[in-house]
Amino acid sequence: MYNNWTEMYKPLIEVKKGEFIKRKDTHSKVYQKGDYDRSAKAFWLHDWSDISHSILVKPNKLVFCNFEF
Repeated sequence: MYNNWTEMYKPLIEVKKGEFIKRKDTHSKVYQKGDYDRSAKAFWLHDWSDISHSILVKPNKLVFCNFEF
């Protein structure tokens, strides 16, 4: 489907707000990109299956974004 890992992974800062992502292709948890937190200098990722679970991830972190959900 994809020729190389650069088509599947991209830095979190390049992902649109509200897009579904995984932290790695082997992980089962799906997150939705949220707002940028200036005090933490990171983006909020909201767990799709557990609404009370969110994590902060730095903008330059590579995330897996091209998958069927």
